Amino acid sequence: MAIIDLDDFKACNTRLGHTGADALLVEVATAWRRELRPYDCLARYGGDEFALVCPKSSTDDVIALLERLRRAAPSLTFSAGVATWSNGESAESLERCADALLFEAKRSGGKRTAVPPDARAAIRSPVSTV
Repeated sequence: MAIIDLDDFKACNTRLGHTGADALLVEVATAWRRELRPYDCLARYGGDEFALVCPKSSTDDVIALLERLRRAAPSLTFSAGVATWSNGESAESLERCADALLFEAKRSGGKRTAVPPDARAAIRSPVSTV
């Protein structure tokens, strides 16, 4: 699971107005959906946040998918937190982990993906450096 938060989306709302910013969200989600497998699920999670559920995927698979999403909508940057389900873990626990990692990615400057320390160090997209 990944939780994605668009970086500095408030500026889009200011520049485009709420209607224009909403249209941009639809455009981005449409571009992202083209990158997903039939059984992946992308849903709006909040104002400028999305939840991405990727069954049968490793942390590395989700990181690779997030990089494809970055390339599919290069006009916007985003931060993400990735959590991988452990046997017996609740959906709420998985979501809390992904959300905490998203917060860490944002706190570290944004435009990056954060994963649990035991899975892989926090990474940034190719457009920025660590």
